[in-house]
Amino acid sequence: MSGSALSNIDTKREAKKQQLADSALETLKKNGYARTTLRDIAQESGVSLGILHYYFDSKEDLLIYCVERYKSDFIADINTMVTGATTQEKMIQALSKGLASTLSKEAETHRLWYDMRAQAMFDTTFQPIVKTVDASLRDLFKPLLPTENLPALERLYSAADGQFQYFLQKLLYGKKISAKSMQAAFESTIGKLLK
Repeated sequence: MSGSALSNIDTKREAKKQQLADSALETLKKNGYARTTLRDIAQESGVSLGILHYYFDSKEDLLIYCVERYKSDFIADINTMVTGATTQEKMIQALSKGLASTLSKEAETHRLWYDMRAQAMFDTTFQPIVKTVDASLRDLFKPLLPTENLPALERLYSAADGQFQYFLQKLLYGKKISAKSMQAAFESTIGKLLK
């Protein structure tokens, strides 16, 4: 088999894997990690359990793939928003707006991230991906600092992450919070830590 034929097979395989992951993500968002089985995901995806196992070794492998994909997209979107800002104040506004917007639109998806992060305290399978994603999320705040300062960066990320999770819980419990009020809260928290 030629190299281009193998490449075509790999491309088709990856496209199918992504399609299954998108379907699985919907089921995982709805039920959570602990209450979802591969059989549930296969049924919701309209494929056999064998097909699902062909693409993913386990439920953990599938969850890691799903979270890695959506967090990569989320991080790229936020980075794009912040990159266009020319001052620290505009960067804070852009970052805060991005965080608030994604909370408003993708609360259930972000819940899955916190679910996996909690699972990583018990299941070492998740620890490498959680460590990698956490570092990437933390690095979203690097452009706000004038110099490389890891303790300041970690404080900034921890405060924003705590606030993000607080708003997420409120939204998931049915409280109506506008994106503008969340954005203002992020701007205030981040601004105070940068003084």
